[in-house]
Amino acid sequence: MALAAGALLYGIAVELPTIGEGQPLPVPQSMVITDRAGNELLRMRNGDDRTFLQHDEIPDRMRQAIVAIEDRRFWTRGCIDPRALVRAALANIGASKSQGASTLTQQLVRQVYLSPEKTFLRKTREIMLACRLEHIASKNDILDLYVNTISFGQGVAGLRRASQKYFGKPPRELSLAQTAVLAALPQRPTALSPWGSLRTSSGNVMGLLPTHVRSGTGLMLLPGRSSLVLQAMHEMGTITDGEQRTAERELLRMRFAEFRTEPGAPYFALLAKNAVQRLLTSAELDTGGQVQTTLDPLFQQIAQQAVDENAKRLRDEFHAKDVAVIVANRATREVLAYVGNADYFGTGSSARIDMAQVPRQPGSSFKPIVYAAAMRMGLEPDSVIRDEPIALGTLIPHNYGGGYFGRMTIKDALARSRNIPAIKAYFWAGGDTPVLNLAAAMGATAPLERLQEARGRGQNFLYGWPLALGAAEVPLWQMVEAYTTLSDGGVHKELQILRQVRSWAGQLLGSRPQPRATQALERHIAEDLSAILRRADLRPPAWRELTTIEGMEFGIKTGTSDVCLERREGGTCTTALPRDTWALGFSKNLVIGVWVGNADGTTLAPLADGLTTATPVLTDILRQARDIRGMQ
Repeated sequence: MALAAGALLYGIAVELPTIGEGQPLPVPQSMVITDRAGNELLRMRNGDDRTFLQHDEIPDRMRQAIVAIEDRRFWTRGCIDPRALVRAALANIGASKSQGASTLTQQLVRQVYLSPEKTFLRKTREIMLACRLEHIASKNDILDLYVNTISFGQGVAGLRRASQKYFGKPPRELSLAQTAVLAALPQRPTALSPWGSLRTSSGNVMGLLPTHVRSGTGLMLLPGRSSLVLQAMHEMGTITDGEQRTAERELLRMRFAEFRTEPGAPYFALLAKNAVQRLLTSAELDTGGQVQTTLDPLFQQIAQQAVDENAKRLRDEFHAKDVAVIVANRATREVLAYVGNADYFGTGSSARIDMAQVPRQPGSSFKPIVYAAAMRMGLEPDSVIRDEPIALGTLIPHNYGGGYFGRMTIKDALARSRNIPAIKAYFWAGGDTPVLNLAAAMGATAPLERLQEARGRGQNFLYGWPLALGAAEVPLWQMVEAYTTLSDGGVHKELQILRQVRSWAGQLLGSRPQPRATQALERHIAEDLSAILRRADLRPPAWRELTTIEGMEFGIKTGTSDVCLERREGGTCTTALPRDTWALGFSKNLVIGVWVGNADGTTLAPLADGLTTATPVLTDILRQARDIRGMQ
């Protein structure tokens, strides 16, 4: 019999997970994504939300409370508690529900390694693992692991996150009553949450906090489990009579913190989360740590405020429900503000659709790229081009606003956003291939990728001259990247959203690649085009008021894409409405992109265009950046 029992125990032991000396328990921690100032945006987690505390960060009162309520003989017993086992065995004889006898160490290994099922085999494994852990780790280390690992309910584990969730403060600032509340939770974290209760066999209700209940003789004070924690601490001599009474009074008026579960700057936070998942291995993610992003909280506030303040006007006057904004540092390419859409938490059809990443037709905001390709073939800002009627097959393109100006320079044609000269520049550049290759080199890769995908499927795909008018779909992200290239002497570097990723121990994780600089466009061409876009005197008089900020020089280009609703025979469009409106701008320090429209593709009011919808958002951001941050 003894031999069989020994063989059984040996078989169980060899199947146990390994706990090596100096090896921490395999408990994943959360990865916290913050803005550049350290404000939390989002927490990435594998299971419960957990962030470890160092030994000296755990208050002595919390250690005392945990030991008092969970395992009073923790400091003096071995790896099991024989008295508790005997007591549980006697209590379980004839009982319909079993009573546990787990030590604090057993609870810890069960949380990390084992299932909650109550079987002899699981209990045996639990005791073996607990003894193994107590053999290689000190009592202080085990208690630290317990405090950092155990579940406190509501999806959080460990004292740091529980303290923040329930009371909005770090553990060192907890009162004795708040400490008792948190120490009470691990036994039944769901039933004993502030929003739950635990029914006892007597039919009374014992919750987390003490409460008054009505009985036949009047009101009766029913203690909560947090009261039992205080009583246990008093019995162990770790708190005085007065401290217990004061804490009991606080429990009766206990209030819990409002806990924000939604991410700050939600579209950007999710973008950063995806970037981190691409950068790190699963093991590095489970290590946990802090991801510092490029987001500037003040610029984010400025951008969001500009969107919010324009939202009603855009809806009422132009039937536009959705807005996306990106603000980038021109020199570093760091994204300072990111609004993927007007409303992330709403219930509308466009909620949670990040329109900064959705390809849409950029209209005339694509023209600088077309002119750049043509200038590579010899055109210059003062080169003369004719704005006149032309027929392209059966189609006759028109200028926005109608009419023709005849002979005009390239700089005037671009500043006035004339369509016919842009189409001629497209042909001068050599058509699709040189324009698409240049756009991709500058950061607007989507049009070339679409063409390559179509040809990879055997389709004879060609954009043709409508490419000059922005008919190829490009996400706002890529348009901003292309404009940073244009405004920075033709040097292309990818936009950046991550600054550094460190583990909680301070170790650098992953290796964020530094943006590689390439000369995508000849410097003199980029500077010539940037100068044209900065010259307010070249813009039509009606545009100057909306595109001018006193004492501030900046370049700007708007764009509008239309949807044709009716065509005459031969293909010429007779009725069209705007769908996507854009404004791309750059100052000495910033590059800003704004898209306005509807995520579902519905058209806008007839008078909507980049000047009337997107430009006010862009200029609001520039003014605030200058006035609040002093950035030109």
